[in-house]
Amino acid sequence: MYAKPIQEQLDYLVYDSKYELDLANLKLLQTLGSGHYGDVYLGILKQNGAKIPVAVKKTKQLANIQHMELKSPEECDKIWQMERDSLRDELKIMGHIGNHSNVVRLLGAITTSRDDYCIVTEYCEYGSLDTFLQNKMDLGLFINEIVTEDSAGYVVRGRDCVYKSMQDITWDSQFEARRSEGVLTTSDLLWFALQMARAMEYLTQLSVVHRDVALRNVLLKSDFTLKVADFGLSRLASDDGYYYQQRNVAMPIRYTAPEAMKIGRFSEHSECWAYGIALWDLFTFSKKQPYAEECPEGYNGILAFLTAGNRLTVPSTAPKPILNCGSQDMDEGKASSPNVTWTINKGHILLNGEQLVLKGINYFGFESEEFMPYGLSSQSLDFLLAFIRENNFNAVRLWFSIEMIQKNPKTKVDCAKNEDLCKLKALELMEAVVDRCAERGVLVVLSCTQLAAGSDYNKPNGLWYDDGIPTYTEEKVLEAWDVLMNLVKKKWNLLALDVLDQPRYTVSWGTSNTDTDFNQYTERFVKHISSKHAEFTGFFFVEGIDKNDAFQGEDLMGVRDSPISTGNMEYDKRIIYSPHSFGPDVYNKTYFNVSNFPKNMPSYWEKFYGYITTSKDNPVIIGSWGGKYQEGTSDETWHNAFITWLQEKCLTNQFYYGLNEPNDTPFGEPLLGDAAIPNRRKLDLLNKLQPHPTRLRYIASTSELRITPGRFPNTVCNI
Repeated sequence: MYAKPIQEQLDYLVYDSKYELDLANLKLLQTLGSGHYGDVYLGILKQNGAKIPVAVKKTKQLANIQHMELKSPEECDKIWQMERDSLRDELKIMGHIGNHSNVVRLLGAITTSRDDYCIVTEYCEYGSLDTFLQNKMDLGLFINEIVTEDSAGYVVRGRDCVYKSMQDITWDSQFEARRSEGVLTTSDLLWFALQMARAMEYLTQLSVVHRDVALRNVLLKSDFTLKVADFGLSRLASDDGYYYQQRNVAMPIRYTAPEAMKIGRFSEHSECWAYGIALWDLFTFSKKQPYAEECPEGYNGILAFLTAGNRLTVPSTAPKPILNCGSQDMDEGKASSPNVTWTINKGHILLNGEQLVLKGINYFGFESEEFMPYGLSSQSLDFLLAFIRENNFNAVRLWFSIEMIQKNPKTKVDCAKNEDLCKLKALELMEAVVDRCAERGVLVVLSCTQLAAGSDYNKPNGLWYDDGIPTYTEEKVLEAWDVLMNLVKKKWNLLALDVLDQPRYTVSWGTSNTDTDFNQYTERFVKHISSKHAEFTGFFFVEGIDKNDAFQGEDLMGVRDSPISTGNMEYDKRIIYSPHSFGPDVYNKTYFNVSNFPKNMPSYWEKFYGYITTSKDNPVIIGSWGGKYQEGTSDETWHNAFITWLQEKCLTNQFYYGLNEPNDTPFGEPLLGDAAIPNRRKLDLLNKLQPHPTRLRYIASTSELRITPGRFPNTVCNI
């Protein structure tokens, strides 16, 4: 079973029938306001023999919608249905939240009547905080308690704020008098800020992402108790701390973090951003909207303004502690990375001291002319990553072309399924994929598959460069890598860089030919990346060549006499040899057609790369392997022989050939075609090969990486 998209999990929150009210006990008095998904009324609720004032939120009447917006009956019914669904979601969230002194309290609901469907909450006498502040300023009823000049008229300077109470010992004792006169002070604003923070902390503990923290949605009681309200956009975050907006829902862009604006990702950190904007709104008394002066043109202007590193100016009425707090909260709401340490011990990869048992999958698409992972033209990225996670893959190998980096073109992502991704260019999309893998505890290997984009690989000489094309010289290729590394080098889940996918044709190894020796280029590459991008602490995958009747990427015989040697021992420790092996369905080589097949195969695998496990300290990870694996075929025989040998050699750390392709293909990937049908036969095979991979879980709220150790099927392989 696949996990439902997180917004659909609201359907599984149970509405507690104890909240159901009798319509006869509720009377509406007057309209208090009108919102995006309904109207709010002042009402009287008969409860336990008493009559109490309440706020009632209900859908707009169909007749009113039709009259006001000149809609057809069908359109009106659709609008009403959206409003009712929104109220239903809000009701379930509020029932989940329970009671908190700074969250508006749910008193009940009416859900059994179509025309009377409503939510009933406690009534807050002073209304919304934004209107309350505006009125106080209009009436001149605010006193700034921050002292800017002393009694002699000199400017007060220093790191800490000076308040009136510090200079007037009677100031605090006059608090009640000021309150009775309707005067608002800086102390009141600080009290409001504290109460908002308490409410947001409580919601975070419940994994509730409010998504609309604005002063218009904060209500005030007559005793100055503040209540966070309006949970119409609120959702539950998943266990990784994130909620992804999938549907076309109105977004409060002036309070939304850049990350959420760009890719629809909401979290505790985007809530902190919204709280920072709310602080700005609080200390400017809601006299104007955020960015009203800086970005009058709206969404695009605000996003460009923030992406350029600009921020709102913290108002002068804010005390310095709030100024510092607000400036930090109004930073882009990305979680900090967990502490990750990669080491190698006797050919084993260790992550934070734990043996890494790897179950990987190749994920194609960025190398194609569509410049995006396969499947995003028909499925959501969240669906595809959920498939990866649920089938216990803990790593993906992303293919890309140098052309993709150099041109950074627009992609053809399906906006209906990936609304948050469809406006991104290729590099932004790749970064988003890496980030979302991180959130799900999935490691990433970035593999340079080819120079130019396209299905024919466009690598005519089989090398890492093409001097016949100015944009593909070795210098330009390394420059492209630099661009990519500047985006991803600090990502905690970046396991490795694959120097070049399947070097072939004119390539050589250990011949002292600078122009064709792949081992020499790899040494240059490793030194370049390691010295220029020291923040990257992962590994380098080095594939074989295609000599000696080997498959492309398979022949690592040259390592015996010419191992990768950069002259820097620390760099050399980060080398992982990563051969590719395939069966008869890929290319029917002669050794698949001899009488002793498949018993002859281990000698080839041992010759090409198996020997490295006993002669070198560097690990070996199979970077790509596979075939159709159809019943009764020689390819099935090859698969079974190969996984038996891998388990015997402690080489079950591997990446299977591919996750999916746009349409049905000869390989029969684990996820078939645009319809994304699970290929259970392939999945069972891969589970047999690596049944207990390491499980990673990233906790966004604490930037913690939790590791559930895996184990190899061959017990002698475990350390």
